[in-house]
Amino acid sequence: MKLIKIIGVIGDDITAEMFTEKLESLAGDITIHIDSPGGSVFDGVSIYNAIRAYSLGKVTVIIDSVCASIASYIALAGDTVQVHDNSAYMIHNAHTGVRGDAQSFENTAKTLRGVNDVMLAAYHKKSGISKEKIANYMNNETYFFGEDIITYGFADKLIGTKMTASIEELTLLAKEKVTTCTANCKNRPTDQIEKVARLLYKEEIKPNALALEAKKIMEELS
Repeated sequence: MKLIKIIGVIGDDITAEMFTEKLESLAGDITIHIDSPGGSVFDGVSIYNAIRAYSLGKVTVIIDSVCASIASYIALAGDTVQVHDNSAYMIHNAHTGVRGDAQSFENTAKTLRGVNDVMLAAYHKKSGISKEKIANYMNNETYFFGEDIITYGFADKLIGTKMTASIEELTLLAKEKVTTCTANCKNRPTDQIEKVARLLYKEEIKPNALALEAKKIMEELS
């Protein structure tokens, strides 16, 4: 089994270019390990699309520790998702920094809502949870732990580790990683969010239900 590791902040510790280069060097079934608090939405969506486009074998995603923000979206690109009984999985709305006039803020808000809708569609498709409940989880930056990640439908198989840490300890650890990542990423250029929207349905990638929904959303915003 071939391995790829997504460790650290996406867009910094691992970029879409780095991941794609590694993926293109492999063939057959692969396993992707994730331990990431999130990071660049642009790089994350590119990684997601690269995994979805992989056609040389099955893709198994294993969440080793924290899988949050855009990393939680990447995980859903796998054919199957496995989690440890002490793993943390977090979903929330897309974040960005913005400068400019009132119109700039309004345009950014529309684009962010479009990206949120696309990510929500992926969470809904994987879990089967209603879009209304998923939206509530995203609005409230919701964490899921261990077996709950399976129960809520975001993963398919539990890996036992004889967990000794409490849910409270895991929550603090996960939130610390995500808070640090958010602080480092909030000043990224606003136009990256717009690039994400275009990337989600670019013509080079074979159309799928998610891509078509993204295209519809962004056409409504234009």
